[in-house]
Amino acid sequence: LSPPSIRAHAIKSQTWFNIRVAKISDPTWAKEALQHLVLAETTKSMLLGLVEKHKKNMQGGLSDVIPSKGKGLAVVLHGPPGVGKTLTAETMAEHAQKPLLPINVGELTAETNMIFRLRKIFETASRWDAVLLLDEADVLLEKRSYEDLRRNGVVSVFLRMLEYFEGIIFLTTNRIETMDVAFQSRIHIAIKYPHVTPEFRRRIWANFIERLDEREAQAKRELIEHLDDIQEWELNGRQIRNVLSIAESIA
Repeated sequence: LSPPSIRAHAIKSQTWFNIRVAKISDPTWAKEALQHLVLAETTKSMLLGLVEKHKKNMQGGLSDVIPSKGKGLAVVLHGPPGVGKTLTAETMAEHAQKPLLPINVGELTAETNMIFRLRKIFETASRWDAVLLLDEADVLLEKRSYEDLRRNGVVSVFLRMLEYFEGIIFLTTNRIETMDVAFQSRIHIAIKYPHVTPEFRRRIWANFIERLDEREAQAKRELIEHLDDIQEWELNGRQIRNVLSIAESIA
């Protein structure tokens, strides 16, 4: 007989809590997430192929000469804010049916022992077989310099962690041109996200409109009728989502 409740771990908030055994169920994955990802089809197919290849490698495929080295998949997503970098990582985690561990690296810079925190993050991702997302990873990816010895040490340790990490990791940055050359051999692919074009904005608007509550049927019809106009508004994906979220809350 099992106890009425057990301890459970929430990946995103990094907290433990009690959960009733009777309420436990298999995770529900957002299978439709891939359809809503506005990304060039060739790029999307390539990413999916890399994720599937990583899965096969973990079941006994090609790796480095040294065991437990070179088995991971490291992807850099670079471009301006609000173009879908974070959404790409979220979507790939759903497709791989793995939990996502999102970390804002900018918030880690205030840590007195950043190396310790990074080790714990990688350990957590490995323990729970999670897809690791390091958002705003510029501070880790930038070229090392003679002036900042502390950051040099952090980057050196991070490079080693990256090399031995066996899971999937996404790193987002707005400044790919400043990336340290040492990362070139550790990163499997770097994907550039251009500024959002009217055509892509139209697809983003259409995706969000489709997901509006059915009670907003009239509003949905009106928005669809005006897609030709609103696609010209110079908004990125995050701003479009916020506009519709605010409009829905005050409707």
